[in-house]
Amino acid sequence: MSSFNCKGIVLSSSDFKEKDKLLTVLTSDKGVIRVCVKGSAKQGSRNAAFTIPYILCDMVITVSHGFYYLKEASIIENNSDILNHLSTLVTAAHIADCLIDLSFDTFENVHKYYELAVYAYYALAQRPDDYLLIYSAFNWRLLTYAGHTIIYDNMDIESSVNYDISLSDGSLHKGSGNLTGTEISALNHFSTCDIKKLFTAKGSAKVLSDLKDFTTAYMGFQFDKEYKALDILDKKI
Repeated sequence: MSSFNCKGIVLSSSDFKEKDKLLTVLTSDKGVIRVCVKGSAKQGSRNAAFTIPYILCDMVITVSHGFYYLKEASIIENNSDILNHLSTLVTAAHIADCLIDLSFDTFENVHKYYELAVYAYYALAQRPDDYLLIYSAFNWRLLTYAGHTIIYDNMDIESSVNYDISLSDGSLHKGSGNLTGTEISALNHFSTCDIKKLFTAKGSAKVLSDLKDFTTAYMGFQFDKEYKALDILDKKI
């Protein structure tokens, strides 16, 4: 039996057998892995704290017959405030869904995805009211890392003009438009800024709503999947 140390974010947790939990964990160097936490479903288990979604942990993982088991862990960030709001919960679930979808991607992007997730979940926990900004910024940065976006020349962007962006190839044209020049500039910022500043931008309610709708549609087209996590917020009375 071998073991290794890693940092990881719990993306999801589910019951496994009678007394165990099975975690989906995004690690800093191995990508997405499945980890069994023995006995963690039992009342009073000392390992139960490490099975809560969206926490960031230092982990010691043992490997036995090709399966991963949590040996010990310590919490770096518990991000617990994510669990207190429906808006942050569904945003966090969307982020996890996207990261799991990209778990098959090239190994060279693993650290970028992990770092993006760390900052996104921390921002959600600290600033729950900014969930729409965090959602859109995450979407566009992830798409950038995956090679699906274009950096637009800000010198050619007029803030008050509407533009059409093709969902298939990202090409930009003036028109009746799905985004304004200001919103195009925001996408450029999401693609290129220091990741420490990615989730600190501000925007009006309309800008944030437009960016949410557009990045969702663009991601859905690029990954051939419907992303509907935030739809529940529109239906909430």
